[in-house]
Amino acid sequence: LSRRTRRRIRDFSARRVDAIAVSTRWLVYRRVVRGGERLVALRTSGRGRRRIIARVRWPAQLGRPSVSGDVAFFAVNGRRSNKIVKHRITTGGRRTAFRGRRVHFSNPSVRGGFLLYVRTTRSRQQLRLKRRGRRGAGRILYSIAAISRRDRGYAPGRAPHSRHYSDLRRSDFVLWSTALTGRYAYVTLVRRSSALPRSVIRRLRR
Repeated sequence: LSRRTRRRIRDFSARRVDAIAVSTRWLVYRRVVRGGERLVALRTSGRGRRRIIARVRWPAQLGRPSVSGDVAFFAVNGRRSNKIVKHRITTGGRRTAFRGRRVHFSNPSVRGGFLLYVRTTRSRQQLRLKRRGRRGAGRILYSIAAISRRDRGYAPGRAPHSRHYSDLRRSDFVLWSTALTGRYAYVTLVRRSSALPRSVIRRLRR
């Protein structure tokens, strides 16, 4: 659809699609197939063949894609580790932006030279903004406690062995989908503990 006129420009046929991302040149979608998931890219012009840029077999999962120009970012969640992958659609070149076993990376959004993503540990959930091409994890834009509660690490009536175990706070929300504009970062907070889940979209200045 045209953003200005809302006129329909082109239709694309695809089966069992549950997530999409679009740039001026590419449409990338996640498709559920027998025994797993795929990420497929095709040109917005409708020309050329469809390209499978990622595939996994269950229980591994592919995250929601994000695309800017010819580059797609997406999370891959496996049994032992997870990662955020940068994939150049035109050449097939790929590299890992982040990887972790005890740290979980998810929900990337890319715009120009910046990457927005969620970083989750056993104690915190963080929304981070990173300049592409630079080292490091980037700046923390928003942070809340993790949804899981830590074990105390010491018996009742005893003193903790270190301050590491003293923070037992837990959040009722999980940081979920993200979006990025030239001025703002957006993140969805989904309530997990309620019988009727409630979502909140938070806007943060970059």
